[in-house]
Amino acid sequence: RGFLRYTTLTNPLNYSQIRAQCQTLVWGRVVASEFRNQPLSQAFLNSIQHGFDVARSSGLKVKFRLAYNDGWQEPDAPKSVILNHIQQLKPLWEQNKDVIFNLDAGFIGSWGEWHNSTNGLDNPTDRSEILHAILDALPVDRTVGIRYPHFKRQIFSGSQVSDSAVIT
Repeated sequence: RGFLRYTTLTNPLNYSQIRAQCQTLVWGRVVASEFRNQPLSQAFLNSIQHGFDVARSSGLKVKFRLAYNDGWQEPDAPKSVILNHIQQLKPLWEQNKDVIFNLDAGFIGSWGEWHNSTNGLDNPTDRSEILHAILDALPVDRTVGIRYPHFKRQIFSGSQVSDSAVIT
């Protein structure tokens, strides 16, 4: 438990080999750098669906994360584009909830890790809006992982630094 293999969901070449090694969880990274300023294409959405299909047929679960870059301080997308992409991904998340282990909040900043946003989205207001859009789009029986616990405290209790601010 707790072990996963780092993979690219849109290029699931070795999924059957991963399962043959008795591993059942992959980090399904999706890099959407070519869509930073436009809607996701149907071909790109199809490649994500293909990754989910291969994961399902291989007996794997996916920890999904979408990012707009694969490096330090490379551009991410504006908030309006991110919110549109979340709506585009909503049907895929619903259709594939049986394969989704959980979803990393992603989308913002370097590697989708919620820091160093070139669009200034690494602040409480924008993080909260994007997280709530993800929660609204994701099936209710799937969970969202947030990179740092203090981001969750900040969004849901108003305090980034208080370890005693319990989230109920």
